[in-house]
Amino acid sequence: MLPVNFDEKSAHEVKVFDKLLRAAQGHLLSTAIRHSEAFVAAAESNRTVLDIRKSEQICSGKQFDLAMTSVNAVYHQFITEIKQLATKGL
Repeated sequence: MLPVNFDEKSAHEVKVFDKLLRAAQGHLLSTAIRHSEAFVAAAESNRTVLDIRKSEQICSGKQFDLAMTSVNAVYHQFITEIKQLATKGL
């Protein structure tokens, strides 16, 4: 499972995320797609954040960087977990 639209500044969301991590017992990625206006802006133009460029300025540079950092972190964790499963022979 992959948590999305996670706002780490929200105490309630952090609490819920921590509960989900404990309850899912390894079936939930520990990184999440964080909340960013870049996702909204990309969706409104029928694209993903990976399809937009910072220079297009469809959102603030900070929001763009947040989205890209979030996506890259999830990607790297996903690849790492797939490699671990392959090593175990599952």
